[in-house]
Amino acid sequence: MGDIEATCEDIAVLDEGSLIYQGTVAELTSLAEGKVYMAEISRKELEALKEKYMVTSMLTLGNNVMARFISETRPFESAKLCEAGVEDAYLYLMHGKRGGR
Repeated sequence: MGDIEATCEDIAVLDEGSLIYQGTVAELTSLAEGKVYMAEISRKELEALKEKYMVTSMLTLGNNVMARFISETRPFESAKLCEAGVEDAYLYLMHGKRGGR
């Protein structure tokens, strides 16, 4: 999604042919600001995390996983708030529209 941020000022998001967002890239990104977290967790914890939150990316670190996920509030102490990107905002928008994972 880095190309979008680098080349676009305005953006529209369609879902099954319906316009669900139209505005600037910055405004879209702001929708997910304060809702994107990262945490290093075990693979077992990852399965539980996926049940409750939208996991947007993962990186394997030996027996653990660095997971990036969306949550309305800080879910546990080791979760670190991180800057939202266009992909996070898109997933947040689509996730919220559908009312669940």
